[in-house]
Amino acid sequence: MRMRSLVGWGHMSSSEHVLSILLKYTTVKIVNQRECSESMKTQGIVTEAMFCAAARNTDACQGDSGGPIQINNLLIV
Repeated sequence: MRMRSLVGWGHMSSSEHVLSILLKYTTVKIVNQRECSESMKTQGIVTEAMFCAAARNTDACQGDSGGPIQINNLLIV
């Protein structure tokens, strides 16, 4: 599966509300809807209008959730 890019200036720590001065990025893979729903069932409902992206030991920064993801050189909002 191809990796996808996430970018943002979000908070680097949940305890400090200081935004990064550098644009940060990470790479994740798209997770199928069934797997996403199973892993998120304690967090809430995953609808058909949503998708999940994940990777080990990396994540979007605090405040970047819901931001665009880059797929095939296009930003998907």
